Amino acid sequence: ERFDRCIFYLDEIHTRGTDLKFPRGFKAAVTLGNGLTKDRFVQACMRMRKLGHGHSLTFWSSYEVHQQIQTLKIKVLIQNQEENNNFINLIDILRWVYENTQQSTWDGLHHWSTQSLSFQRKFFAFRYIDWNDDQQKFTDVLMEDLAKECSEPEIIELISMYGASKKLQTLFEIHHNRYEQIHHHLSKEIKDAVLKRLQDYGGTKQRLSQLLDEEQQRELEQELEEERQQ
Repeated sequence: ERFDRCIFYLDEIHTRGTDLKFPRGFKAAVTLGNGLTKDRFVQACMRMRKLGHGHSLTFWSSYEVHQQIQTLKIKVLIQNQEENNNFINLIDILRWVYENTQQSTWDGLHHWSTQSLSFQRKFFAFRYIDWNDDQQKFTDVLMEDLAKECSEPEIIELISMYGASKKLQTLFEIHHNRYEQIHHHLSKEIKDAVLKRLQDYGGTKQRLSQLLDEEQQRELEQELEEERQQ
């Protein structure tokens, strides 16, 4: 009942669906984590139900996030030929959140496209089962063949992860090449639908063709930057 004398901590999970009746004059400290997207950002900020009418926000970030926002701000100022200043305002933060949201969408397209290849490989394996009135005798040989075709590799050699040339390509180019390298009989209909979606929504943004996870991607980007400096 004495909310005005309390400090509340809400983690990301509890910013969804939480509706506390904070009194007027409350101020929230919103932390800006690496890769913060629009949905999570809005969910956190809107815990202040009276935002602009008695509630207010401040934003806090790590040094890494601060540098990301600053770098993006400088890039925009140069493009617009505006005078540079070190002060970060709300527009700069929103622009950074929007950039993260775009990146998250592109990453989602990549994972979705990769799953289509995995699905088609498994679907192809089941096509060779000789069904008879919905019954099939699953012999040891058949089960071994199914497992071989459907299982995902648990051990990946470093040469396959890091050995490929560090080339920037669009998502469409990356997955078009991957389709060409797959030896299974893939569905042309699914292939065309996936590539069309990548062409429509993938844009011209490029990423390293190895398609690694975020940590490996950042390591290789740093390595490329060091090579250019040398």
